[in-house]
Amino acid sequence: MLPIPELSNPSANLRPMEAKNSISGLSWITYYPEPVTLHSGYHSHWLVDATLIYADPQLRKIVLDCWEPIAASWRHPYILGIPRGGVPWAQALAERIDAPWGTHLSAYQRGSLLVVDDVLTTGTSLRAISAKSYFVVVNRNGDPEIDLPVTAWATMYLPLIEDDLQ
Repeated sequence: MLPIPELSNPSANLRPMEAKNSISGLSWITYYPEPVTLHSGYHSHWLVDATLIYADPQLRKIVLDCWEPIAASWRHPYILGIPRGGVPWAQALAERIDAPWGTHLSAYQRGSLLVVDDVLTTGTSLRAISAKSYFVVVNRNGDPEIDLPVTAWATMYLPLIEDDLQ
């Protein structure tokens, strides 16, 4: 069993200050008193920085160890990195399984398309590309059963400001 942080599904009723105390000590999750705008365009008090996970050789190895057996099981995989956060992860995974990779769908010729991103918030960037499988470092929407075949190293619920408006 791979070491995965015990973060799955904290209570949706937690307010930011209470939630901060429940996951303190993880340098790659930061709480901001004022909401920040995420790459998805949504807003949250919580920011996941997967570059800090990638920068830690031990954590990077654990994430890639999680993904490798699944990615290697596909016939002729092509690894597509979602620009910015997914690119270094895609390159590292491709090197691990000796597969071609890139950041543009136009470079994909044949085989099984596997898409890599760093953080899944709503799934919009992944849904834009039809692939055999999707890999994310952190699924922050808390739903391990999102309507895509996603393999996430960590799944947790980090509330969006928009969640409170619904």
